[in-house]
Amino acid sequence: MSDIFVHGFGAVSPAGWDAPALFDAVQAGRPLPIQDLARPGLDAALKVRRVPPAPARPAFLAHPRLRRT
Repeated sequence: MSDIFVHGFGAVSPAGWDAPALFDAVQAGRPLPIQDLARPGLDAALKVRRVPPAPARPAFLAHPRLRRT
């Protein structure tokens, strides 16, 4: 059997790109903004909570193997 090690944790949510942002939003009871998402071919829009843009592109995403996937 192999050992399992957890080196960190994270979360990507409509509150932000890290676990503290999500935790802060939940603790504050702050409602996250809802936007309409148009669906081609359907009349009714879908209500969504969008994830905000990433503050910066992580360096590991520049690895050649990840660019090809």
